[in-house]
Amino acid sequence: YKKFESSSEIFVEEEIKTTYPLTDFYLDAPQRDREKHGVYYHWDVENSWLSSLQANAYQQQNDRHFYTFTETVWYQRDIDTWGDLTTDGALAQLNFQPLGDHQIIAGIQYLKDEVDQDRRVDTLSWVPPIAPTGIETINDQAEIETWAWFAQDQWEVNDRLSLTAGLRQYFVEADLNYSDRESLSPGSLGDDDEVIGALGLVWDQNDNVRLRANISEGYVYPSLMQLATGAYAGSSFVNPDPDLDPETS
Repeated sequence: YKKFESSSEIFVEEEIKTTYPLTDFYLDAPQRDREKHGVYYHWDVENSWLSSLQANAYQQQNDRHFYTFTETVWYQRDIDTWGDLTTDGALAQLNFQPLGDHQIIAGIQYLKDEVDQDRRVDTLSWVPPIAPTGIETINDQAEIETWAWFAQDQWEVNDRLSLTAGLRQYFVEADLNYSDRESLSPGSLGDDDEVIGALGLVWDQNDNVRLRANISEGYVYPSLMQLATGAYAGSSFVNPDPDLDPETS
């Protein structure tokens, strides 16, 4: 069990607060709390083919409140954002007994992020054509679900050289479950699957020198903020993009 609580004010330099068109600017994070419950299991099997089994599962709750005050030469705007992010995760991994010169691990992993975000934008304008006076409330609910399997083989080629090779395949699906913004329609935000790999060599030159060579691939699926909820940068709203592609490297 873990619990973390945070409340902080964010420093903004005076010259930034008064940079045109700003006349004042203030940021505050009155709540940034996290609570996590988890169970972890390890079993030393010690049979002829399996060394151990590892498994864990957890749920993490993030509660956040972010406040922005912006005053420009045209209007004044208060923005409150309350976010509730729930993350469920699980992992099961098998560590096999050495099969000759090979040490193998394999497993499956699950992750699900669900966000429920409320945003209140209060605008007082003295130039209505630029920014009309009024209060806007927005609620977004979205989720990303990820499954992955993985396997890794460490092969002792000889007394000095070892080779490690691994594969991981992701299956990802994202959905916008609800939104009362006119510019968005609830539904699927897309799905994807990707296989990535890694390969490494280690050469034991002697007791004091070890040489390594590695190559690996990376994969990052867009976040819920990038796909579904968007965010305010100062007084301007940055729209999400449900057509974003995952990053690969």
